[in-house]
Amino acid sequence: MRKRNAEPVAAAPAGVPAASFFQQAQDSPGLQWLSNKTGMPAQYVLWGGMILAGLILCGFGMGPLSAIIGFIYPMFKSFHAIEASGLGVAASGAPMGAAEQRQLVVMLKYWVVYTFFTLCEFFGDALLFWVPFYPHLKLGFLLWCLRPFEMLGGRTGGELMYERFFGKALHENRDQLEEFGAKVQHEVSNVVDRLGADVKTQGRKHANSIAAGATSAVSAGLSAAHEYASSASIEELDDAAPPNTGAAGAGKATETAAGNAAAKSPKGKSPKGGLKSSVAKRVSKFETKKKA
Repeated sequence: MRKRNAEPVAAAPAGVPAASFFQQAQDSPGLQWLSNKTGMPAQYVLWGGMILAGLILCGFGMGPLSAIIGFIYPMFKSFHAIEASGLGVAASGAPMGAAEQRQLVVMLKYWVVYTFFTLCEFFGDALLFWVPFYPHLKLGFLLWCLRPFEMLGGRTGGELMYERFFGKALHENRDQLEEFGAKVQHEVSNVVDRLGADVKTQGRKHANSIAAGATSAVSAGLSAAHEYASSASIEELDDAAPPNTGAAGAGKATETAAGNAAAKSPKGKSPKGGLKSSVAKRVSKFETKKKA
């Protein structure tokens, strides 16, 4: 049998590299924009994005990422909407335009939806723990609530959730919710008033006890100072009489010291403990020693 000749294969042009996924990704406009913003080569940005995406798929860093998307970004958007409306810090007084009013309404609806979502997550945490890829589903839900979609008529997912579910439920039960809120406010006011009265009563009691303790401490200090002054006056009697003066001189010196001690006592009163009797005893003892 004659062999059939193999069909020739067209060779690739010399100098033209084959197209690859990585090359196409590096040439994409989004990656080029990131490369220009970060100042890094597109290849490094691509590998870094792939590593970050792998970590996110494995569940690493989902908590901080959800906080950034669910809290920080909407907070900044709300701030921008308030300032753009002319009702913020830099109040202009100009009438609010339709675009600014819509931006405010969109952010308010988002916060209502997010509050309901947080409550459901808090009470159903034990069940949501077992849902596969729940952190990723939560992140997708938050993005869906913040981003407008053409299929929703240019509305965000938060607006749709508010109009279909949460806003409707609040509107239907508005009277009951306002009554319940008034009762809660009244009970909280009563509790605060009772706590304030208790704090005032306990404060007065403690102030009175502190004042009584301070008065006692001052009285004890004055008494101690008085006793010290009395003992110092009595000790002067031994030093008042010069040596070898006899009983007469000693008696005179004793009387002089007693007079000085009486003069030093406040308002002419005898010191506490009976200074006069103490002086008399010391004088008689002194005379007895001299006679001996």
